Amino acid sequence: MHGHKLATNEAERRVLRLMLTGEKSFCRICPGVGLGPDDGEAEGLVKQAKDRMRLRLRRLRDEL
Repeated sequence: MHGHKLATNEAERRVLRLMLTGEKSFCRICPGVGLGPDDGEAEGLVKQAKDRMRLRLRRLRDEL
């Protein structure tokens, strides 16, 4: 119902699915954003993706 507001592409949908199942492991979320854990920018990009999802979830909660 509100999925299009939370995730705008497939990578975001994968990260959101992992987060909603309680996954917190950097190594498990990395492939969700299309990176390997050894990629130089991976840690920052994973954090950015998770932060983006949290912000969207918070905004959506305020709408409901």
